[in-house]
Amino acid sequence: MRDGNVAKMFQEEQDSFANLINGFTPEQWEVASLCPQWTVRDVVLHTAFHTHRAGLKETLGSTEKYTALLSERAHAETIDGLVAWFESPAPASARRLKVNVCELVIHQQDVRRAVGLPRDYPEATLLMCLEKCAGVLGNIFIIARKHRLARGLRLVATDMSWSSGRGPEISGTGEALLMAIAGRSAALVDLAGPGLTILSERYETDQF
Repeated sequence: MRDGNVAKMFQEEQDSFANLINGFTPEQWEVASLCPQWTVRDVVLHTAFHTHRAGLKETLGSTEKYTALLSERAHAETIDGLVAWFESPAPASARRLKVNVCELVIHQQDVRRAVGLPRDYPEATLLMCLEKCAGVLGNIFIIARKHRLARGLRLVATDMSWSSGRGPEISGTGEALLMAIAGRSAALVDLAGPGLTILSERYETDQF
């Protein structure tokens, strides 16, 4: 996939996410997201950092340290400051990374599912995210798990032409499959198939 296509996906997802949070009430900012122990505000802050960091120090350095530094620089201690930072132009290097598109899609769903505001994603974007996150490197660098949750299982999307893996089958929408392999147990109710029991058990036994 060309850099220009990735950058276009990035911009579409950043815009959609920004439009979503611009209308939030104070109560919605404090809703528990699909990320364990993170509120909606925590997820937005995390995503703003990941999509706006640049250079080796910010990219490879301590996430906690540089999130704090970039957050302070952007005056993100207030909701207005956080939203302004989130929707501000991202560095060109960040817009070209498939990892960042995946971050925007997955974390947007962490928020959308939590507040009950669903969205239909472009098929090409979901396909790219599924391909990236179903692989070993995507599992390590995006999902941050030691073992792939879907290892030894066959994933089959019911709303697009995509499948991956071998073994007992799990079927569902592309979005539900993506969120499930990203470790979001809330998506399991949207899936079906003989492999679902195996996947569900791994949520309890697998180490991050």
